[in-house]
Amino acid sequence: MKKENLSIIISIVAIIISIVSLSYAILDNNKTKCKYSTVWCSANLSESTITGEITGKIIEVSKANRNQRANILVEKNDGSGNIVVSHNSNLEFKVGQIVKIEHDGINESNPPQTAAVCIEIIKDNSVNIGEKSKFEVSDNLVSLTVKEGSLTNLNATLILENHTNNNYLYGTPYSIEHEKDGIWYEIIPLYDMYFTMQAIGLEAKQSIEIELNWEQAYGKLPTGKYRVIKDVFRKTDKSLEEETLYIAAEFILT
Repeated sequence: MKKENLSIIISIVAIIISIVSLSYAILDNNKTKCKYSTVWCSANLSESTITGEITGKIIEVSKANRNQRANILVEKNDGSGNIVVSHNSNLEFKVGQIVKIEHDGINESNPPQTAAVCIEIIKDNSVNIGEKSKFEVSDNLVSLTVKEGSLTNLNATLILENHTNNNYLYGTPYSIEHEKDGIWYEIIPLYDMYFTMQAIGLEAKQSIEIELNWEQAYGKLPTGKYRVIKDVFRKTDKSLEEETLYIAAEFILT
């Protein structure tokens, strides 16, 4: 074989090796973008296999089982049903999140499932739901409402109105609750909430506006029905606890 031909062959082999190496590098780089490398997706009874890419909304989250795997129930966007995704990730999945699952095409028939190479949270429409509300709300004496045109998913202007001939006090503390299936639940804040301790006067028949920004405490609220809870108490010689009223401003984010 001539030297010229040998040199050409060596050059071609070198180019092929470079292309293959680059391809593996690209694949490895793409894998690092995934939240974790392997999950198992189980079909419901109406399906025999799962293939391709699935996007859907998490509608149920379960705790880890004895195999250290937890399940999320995903409602597929194409309307073809739900799938159960079993994972051992440290990610905190929540009801309402939109996820994308990419599969490697390997399916098993019994039970019908496939190994996915990547699952990614592409939209976080969730709130961290806590216990059922412990507040008994009344707005007959003092009311709290959202000022028209002021509402966003980060803040709102509240109108606090005293309908009585008595004087009340209020402070800066508040909390936000979420309604689900007709029941109010507390929302667990993203961070500990700290408030100043001053008491602000609300005179008889007085109406005032309160600017409230909950971004730091609760983040950007997704669509749903919510209410802001505050308390007011009367200026009397009796115990303040006995005179406390809990009031709420309800609102809907669309």
